[in-house]
Amino acid sequence: MQSTNIPCYNRDVTKKFDNFLHRGIIPKDIDPLIFDSWVRSRDYKIDPNYAKSIKFLSNQEIKNKLDTKEEYIKIIHQYMQDIHFFLKKSGYLIYLTDEYGYIMCLTGDVGTISYLETNFKFKVGASWHENAIGTTAVGIALNNQISVPYMSSEKFCYDLRTTSCCATPLKNADNELIGCIGVAANFKEMDRNIFGIILSAKVGIENQLKLQKQYNKFAVLSHYYRSVFNSVSDAIITIDNYGVICEINPCAEKLINEKAKNILGKRIQDVLDFNPVLHNLTESANIRHTSLSKQSKYKIFKEIPKTDLTGRPNGRILFLDSSCKKNESAKTDATHTNTYTFHDLIGKSLIFKTLKAQAKKASTCDANILITGESGTGKELLAQSIHNESHRRHGPFVSVNCGAIPHDLIESEFFGYESGAFTGANSKGKKGKFEQAHGGTLFLDEIGEMPKRLQIALLRTLEEQKVVKVGGHKSIDIDVRIIAATNKNIEQEVKMNRFRSDLYFRLNVVHFHMPKLIQRKQDIPLLVNFFLNKYAVNNQYQPITIEKQALKALCVYNWPGNVRQLENAIHHATIFMSNNTIKINDLPSYIHKKTLIENNPLDENEKHIILTILKQTKYNISQTAAMLNISRNTLYKKLKKHNIHC
Repeated sequence: MQSTNIPCYNRDVTKKFDNFLHRGIIPKDIDPLIFDSWVRSRDYKIDPNYAKSIKFLSNQEIKNKLDTKEEYIKIIHQYMQDIHFFLKKSGYLIYLTDEYGYIMCLTGDVGTISYLETNFKFKVGASWHENAIGTTAVGIALNNQISVPYMSSEKFCYDLRTTSCCATPLKNADNELIGCIGVAANFKEMDRNIFGIILSAKVGIENQLKLQKQYNKFAVLSHYYRSVFNSVSDAIITIDNYGVICEINPCAEKLINEKAKNILGKRIQDVLDFNPVLHNLTESANIRHTSLSKQSKYKIFKEIPKTDLTGRPNGRILFLDSSCKKNESAKTDATHTNTYTFHDLIGKSLIFKTLKAQAKKASTCDANILITGESGTGKELLAQSIHNESHRRHGPFVSVNCGAIPHDLIESEFFGYESGAFTGANSKGKKGKFEQAHGGTLFLDEIGEMPKRLQIALLRTLEEQKVVKVGGHKSIDIDVRIIAATNKNIEQEVKMNRFRSDLYFRLNVVHFHMPKLIQRKQDIPLLVNFFLNKYAVNNQYQPITIEKQALKALCVYNWPGNVRQLENAIHHATIFMSNNTIKINDLPSYIHKKTLIENNPLDENEKHIILTILKQTKYNISQTAAMLNISRNTLYKKLKKHNIHC
């Protein structure tokens, strides 16, 4: 904090002031700021023998100023009261002026307030600017926007030199001068610690003014949000991290046929038949989606994370699709699971953020997409996220595992069949996956497992955008976007003539490769936190923590099963944990035993661990190495080191 170097009481000050005022002699050792103030005061024609303010506000002007500055004064006055509490019965008063030097507020010892008002007109509405009273701490603080820790003998008016004061300027959240706060006394010597109290108050006041500005901004936004929230045509419900309903707009009230007063504070699964997976997450972890039970009447087509002022997630905003109430007569056999969004793609690594950004761009078009990657990397999650970000999000998302359908039924499953098409067929016929996905997305998982004959039919369907049911003759127009996925090296499959090249190029308009978890290890702590919160649901919403050693073990493990394996490991740990805390021994043995071996290569336990696992695998070297998550060569070295013979 900048302040003047104004000296304490100096017996020569009055003589130097008189020489300046009457003889024009410029003093050599008077603070330049004080001398400049003397010059201004003289130019204002202030009478040094009349130590009273010559400028006052009318009662109406005082009222107008107080009304205009009410928000500031309310904050500052509380600090003034606190200062008075420490200084009471010491002969001090605390004052506040506006930016022009007019006194806005006074508090302090009654005797001091009465004395200064009677003798110097120091009262609310009086100006203590240089143009009204000459040099004072107030005048210098306002004119130079610096703090004045003490002033007495340097004042312009003689009689004011029997008093003392200090002052510091105050600024608002926009760094604009709004006035000054200070302490005055009817004696010359002021306790120097008082100025420290004033500076502390200044810091507190200015910080609170900044907070008040932010609060006002949020209040405006809140009003705007409330207006939009209540007027939009979408059905919207907001919930906190524990699934408790916080808000519901009129459209949602109408959709679920419930009044807000009847459901606010209730858990969403009790009202809408949802099964929420809730997360009280910290830092940059994303909020998990809410999953719907198969019997739910409602479908979430969009959700937005809510955060508090620190950026921590504190719930989400759910958009319900009123057009997606289930109609019993329209039920199909399709798997319409499309609850994942880009919020569920958790990761801050560059490779993963780039993937998400590109996938969001791809969601704006209808081009076919091929997703490759190892099992457990989240290929279907990405596919659902693209669907839910696209203009097709209101349509169905139909997922088909191409490797799980019996070969003799595969055509009827994909294209449907007419009544009586074959023995055992439904008498009413059946829609195929393409028809079920009309207007939405058809996700072809494990596309590399698709039989050759179906590859030909699929290619024709993609080219013509029409299907013909088994046993039928009529072409049915379809509007479907295709997203295919495989964990195989599909290009190698094409070279080996196991997958048609023309179908490959038809599907591979946009290609995304899901990175292995080992390629984005910096995302593991976020994913761990995510899964901890997920399984907190099964823990009666009690927060689950993980010890540093256990987290480190998770971070260094190679995760051949990728994110799915990581989730399974967390699930395993939550089953065996104690006191809602995961320790390293709660993790699956293949993780903590590997960590033990790596951290204690010369430990006697290593031999015991290797022998134990060898017995479990019946001395199968490959299986033992896999369980220890080390290479066969490394295992052979350890066997030799410990003189273990297989």
